[in-house]
Amino acid sequence: MTTGYPVLEKTAWADGHARTSRSCGVCLAIFTAILVAGLAGCGGKGSGSGSTTTAIASLAPTSGMVGAAVTITGTGFGASQLSNSSVTFNGTAATPIAWSATSIVVNVPTGASTGNVVVIAGGTASAGVNFTVTSGTPAACGTGSESILSGSYAFSIAGFQGGGVGNHFARVGSFAADGAGHITAAEEDLNVSTAGDDHHTAAASGSSYSVGPDYRGCLTLAFADGTATFRFSLGTLNSSNQATRGHIIEFDDLSGAGKRGSGNLLRQDTTAFRSTALLSNYAFGMGGFDHVGGHVGEAGTFTLTPANGTISAGFFDYNDAGSVPYGTAGTAGTSAGSLLTAGSNISSTGRTTATFTAEPACGASCTYHWAVYIVNANQFFLMSIDTLGTNTPITSGRAISTTATFNTGSLANSGGYIVEASGATPSGSATVELEKLAFSSPNVTGTQFTYGLSSSPTSSQNAVGATFAAAANGRFTFGAGANSQVVYLTDPAVAATIAGFAVRGPGDNNATEGLMVAAQSAVFSPAGNGRYFLGTVTSGDATLKNQVGVAGVISGNGGQSDTIGGAKDQSAPSGLSTVTFSNTLSFSGGVSSGSNGAGGTIVAIADGTALFLIDETGAAAIVTVEQ
Repeated sequence: MTTGYPVLEKTAWADGHARTSRSCGVCLAIFTAILVAGLAGCGGKGSGSGSTTTAIASLAPTSGMVGAAVTITGTGFGASQLSNSSVTFNGTAATPIAWSATSIVVNVPTGASTGNVVVIAGGTASAGVNFTVTSGTPAACGTGSESILSGSYAFSIAGFQGGGVGNHFARVGSFAADGAGHITAAEEDLNVSTAGDDHHTAAASGSSYSVGPDYRGCLTLAFADGTATFRFSLGTLNSSNQATRGHIIEFDDLSGAGKRGSGNLLRQDTTAFRSTALLSNYAFGMGGFDHVGGHVGEAGTFTLTPANGTISAGFFDYNDAGSVPYGTAGTAGTSAGSLLTAGSNISSTGRTTATFTAEPACGASCTYHWAVYIVNANQFFLMSIDTLGTNTPITSGRAISTTATFNTGSLANSGGYIVEASGATPSGSATVELEKLAFSSPNVTGTQFTYGLSSSPTSSQNAVGATFAAAANGRFTFGAGANSQVVYLTDPAVAATIAGFAVRGPGDNNATEGLMVAAQSAVFSPAGNGRYFLGTVTSGDATLKNQVGVAGVISGNGGQSDTIGGAKDQSAPSGLSTVTFSNTLSFSGGVSSGSNGAGGTIVAIADGTALFLIDETGAAAIVTVEQ
């Protein structure tokens, strides 16, 4: 780090040290010219002609807690972060999440103290600018970037209320953001195992949001029966610089007795809030818990007649803590129901309702009622609105449109597929599973990671299933016994590469369920130093830390060895917090085992420019990191 005048100045001073009696004015002029030239070069990127000064013009804000986002404005930073470029807070290194020639966005690192912020660009340091680190947790909500959350957004969150094993809940809804921090309309359904579904709207006067420079934000929705607070992280901006996707958690449990959950946030297309905009074929997947705390996994497909809302030709697979009431073949096309699409049944926030009867012969005992929040013509969120009972679990998920027909060739994908799924043991302990799969008819091969606190994490390279098959309706099966899986295929081009909904078959008492993603590549290829947004996929038990955050990546070896770091907000039974993190991962064939920066192990699977992570030092959870 450069701490004084550069060598060029000292050399020039030495060259001009001889005194003459001809003119003190000449001496002074020479001295002044040399001094000015030397100061102009201080902190520059070289001593040659045309060098650029590295200088901090301002910090915004000038104080904040650990995890707070800080925008550093200045000059000479370089178009992207180099291996010899960094930011420190009073000597503590931070991980930038966005870097350009004139602006850097960084979170105050863990361990930082009040003192100078210094930018080192290309090996040369700027002058320090003071930043005051304040006490308190979690970090305050950032502001100033509200315009990127503009329009209508649907959300889906699932989790637990209270301590111990907790009571499962799910909430789905929609809100309209004006781009300036105001919520103009909101509607949601909240189903808590102790109370049943509560459908309500929010008052604009008590609702608001903010977004910080790192694209983490806060949302408050004021309902008549109470106010709910959330934190989110945003990504995937459209051509109007508006976020189209994000992760979201509930963030208002201060005592461990409140609600803690995580989920997704998607920008809505309001032109799809009418029957003529909807499509004819959808697959769906849902997860949750039954009336005795057993985990439930559901997946299926159906044909929709948009004009009258009729659901027909429905296939449905259901695992209730290892029990498969509709058999290993599911309902085989006998499921039916309705989705209310006509007239004003779809509200201005995209809400409507649906009824789904698994089999005609079982009538009311296998009829499920859903709240539906339309995202666009290709996708909508689902949540059960039945009161928790013997035949009515609380579940939530989503539906995605499908192509007309499928066959084994539909699984051709050079990057393979990733299955991310979660479940819970009969005792109520969360379990998670990551799979990296390749399909070459007739076999499935790949790597599988499983993790739960009740057992050690394992990974194995094996033939996951000897054969696989896909019916024309997209019901795809492989494996046997406890390892059998059913996947209902979707059109991965319409929903961020989601290619299907997976659920385990009989013998899996954890009722593991989740998503299958069409991977872009087997190698993690970080796109420069761009922003990444991250979040917990789902809550499998009441002990989990529900997380949302942002990150930046510095590639160490062409995507094969990378360090990813940033800041995240967490809601856990122990309270609310904001923390910074740094994970180091080394990949081989898109699979990695690395360090979480605190002595623990992380396993990861790469999806081109995204990651799926399991931190093996805490409760079982999957975190996705994506752009």
